[in-house]
Amino acid sequence: MMKFYLFIATCFAAASIIACNSAGGNKEQEKKQQDVILQLHDKMMDKDELVLTNKSKLDTLLKKYPNDAVKTGKVNGLIKQIDAADDAMQNWMHKFNPDYTGKSHQEVMEYLHSQQRQIATIDSLLDVAADASTKFLTEVK
Repeated sequence: MMKFYLFIATCFAAASIIACNSAGGNKEQEKKQQDVILQLHDKMMDKDELVLTNKSKLDTLLKKYPNDAVKTGKVNGLIKQIDAADDAMQNWMHKFNPDYTGKSHQEVMEYLHSQQRQIATIDSLLDVAADASTKFLTEVK
């Protein structure tokens, strides 16, 4: 009988250790996923700086060529593209909530994966806006 109680106690202790290690692993997994998102965010910030610099140059072009309908139309289109990408990034940053209090590991991971998808989409918008505006500015120099 004593062996039975010892066996039960050992199983309980092992289950507790596994549960603690699993929870620790969950937190580590959550932190790694959040780090991926923050790295993408930092990369986006560099692109956002570029597109905003390009926007400033495009605004200057509008003043330089006020009677050139083709350039004005192209510039206004690029500015709208830049504004849409920048607005998407700003909205994402305001809505991102790294407080996971009261959420299960599964809920946290689902949230982080959805945030990664959103930020990847915004990153693509910034890429397109940066490439298009940089190309145009290079051509009009």
